[in-house]
Amino acid sequence: MRWRLLIAVLLIALSAPAAQAETRAILIGVSRYESPAIPDLMGPANDLAAMEGLARSMQASDVVSLRDGAVSRSSVETALHDMGLRAQPGDWLLFYFSGHGAQALAQNPSDEDGEFDQFVPLPGFDPGAQDPETFIIDKDFYAWMKRYL
Repeated sequence: MRWRLLIAVLLIALSAPAAQAETRAILIGVSRYESPAIPDLMGPANDLAAMEGLARSMQASDVVSLRDGAVSRSSVETALHDMGLRAQPGDWLLFYFSGHGAQALAQNPSDEDGEFDQFVPLPGFDPGAQDPETFIIDKDFYAWMKRYL
């Protein structure tokens, strides 16, 4: 399945006066994939540059960009965790992902999503292997944001 998943803009406001709020951003882009079964993409590199420009124009004080080989399950979770430690009440967070997206049979089909989980394959993803470090399912993103932010 070839399509680009774009988790466009997720802005999270923590409660506090807006006058003290800072804008922070986590930007992730995957253009290159190691598996020949997954085609490389042209757009994510340009997307990250555009989103970084947007974040800077919003006076973002804290911008973390992860690209290609630097993107792994651990690096994404760490970026969210560390951003949560730096964030203060009232801050805004821009979270952005550009790269492939896919679906797979859910491990828990009675789940709200039905019989499929949505996931993002990371650079080392191999459709024939089940290495959890090489993909992130939607529920993981939700759990991390809830836990760290």
